Amino acid sequence: MRAFPDHVAAVSFRRVARFTGALAVAGSLIVCTSAQAQTISGTIQFTGGAQLDNANLALATRFVSIFGPTGPGSNPQVLAATETGNYVGIPNGTPATFTPFQFVPAAANVLPLWSLTIGATTYSFDASSVQVVYQDSFFLDIGGQGVAHITGMQDTQGTWSITDTGGDGSVPVFTFGAATDVGSVTVPEPSTLALSLILVLPLIWRFVLRPRSDRLVSQEAPLTINSRRINPS
Repeated sequence: MRAFPDHVAAVSFRRVARFTGALAVAGSLIVCTSAQAQTISGTIQFTGGAQLDNANLALATRFVSIFGPTGPGSNPQVLAATETGNYVGIPNGTPATFTPFQFVPAAANVLPLWSLTIGATTYSFDASSVQVVYQDSFFLDIGGQGVAHITGMQDTQGTWSITDTGGDGSVPVFTFGAATDVGSVTVPEPSTLALSLILVLPLIWRFVLRPRSDRLVSQEAPLTINSRRINPS
């Protein structure tokens, strides 16, 4: 087996130690950045009632008020056993505040669509789009895209929907239901990916991909060339 000089082994171990230490620092920075960017995931549903601007559901264009199961003056409540993901900590029956809005023509956004607070944590959802999926005299289905907010977490894209059913055509009051679904797949932010590349790629080049000839030259002693003047004879 070929034996390597002691100084070569020492250089190799020093390079490995430096590479390992640099990777540890880079990894710590990346983990800290990722931890600060924890996204929201989960679903939650609400139940209650709503007053619209027309007793005929097919002709309704906006919500006048949105209230709870006990009638006007109360708030919609979290529907039991519908909380998943980051919404699991919300007790069944927790009241939430909904913002009435227009859906024909559709409002540009609803800020917030709903919100509720548990202790020091506020949960809310902003609707960034409003679309009528289906509407007739017996059923109204509205939905769209939006952004979920939870205190201490990163704002996350999600979807929402509201349905109204029932009514006898004499008064504009209908059964109300709402649902919010926030994506469960966490995708690293572009800034996190960029930081990872900035920190790791130079290390890979320095310790792995750098041409061997360059590394040998950098480890060798400087080359000294002695010259002398030659006088003509």
